[in-house]
Amino acid sequence: MKLLFCPTCKDIFNLTYESKRCKCGCVQGQYESDGLHAIYSAGIPLCFSNNSFNIALEEQLKTNIARPEEFYGARFEAWICPVSSDTFVRK
Repeated sequence: MKLLFCPTCKDIFNLTYESKRCKCGCVQGQYESDGLHAIYSAGIPLCFSNNSFNIALEEQLKTNIARPEEFYGARFEAWICPVSSDTFVRK
């Protein structure tokens, strides 16, 4: 999963196949038609590990159903994408 962070307005938003912008309009991005590659205009590109996120989500759902008072959160892997990324390119 790819997201963008705008350092100006502090907005974080997910990408879709249609171009999206942050609240102040300084940052914009979108997925390309293959669903893997994305382009963005400015800002800080963020990535989630889909597998790690899905495991954390399953743990949250499983624990909330059985023992909601015992759920303290679930971690998942996320990172700031490097400038050299082949799948998240600044244009």
